[in-house]
Amino acid sequence: MPGYQPSLVVVNPGSDTLARGFNLYRENCLMCHGADLRGQLSAPAMPVRDLTKFKDYKFGGTDQAIYRTIVYGIPKTAMGHFQDSLKPQQVWDLINFMKSKRTD
Repeated sequence: MPGYQPSLVVVNPGSDTLARGFNLYRENCLMCHGADLRGQLSAPAMPVRDLTKFKDYKFGGTDQAIYRTIVYGIPKTAMGHFQDSLKPQQVWDLINFMKSKRTD
């Protein structure tokens, strides 16, 4: 899995600005995961993860696992990588926004 080892040592610096995370989500994730993060825009042939249910995440719902998924993507799925387009603080803002919407 790309990025596995580096992601084990990343630490969420926290964020008190969920607005930045919301804006990043809107720009980068909404088209697949939908306005409510539940993936309702997915096609049956290419399912999209419900981002409100961390327990269902393919590689787990820890900060490190989510960071790895966003930065490196998930091979052989529609989840691409954002390592070239998002800075580390932006990834953390996005993660903290997602955590604010968690339902499980």
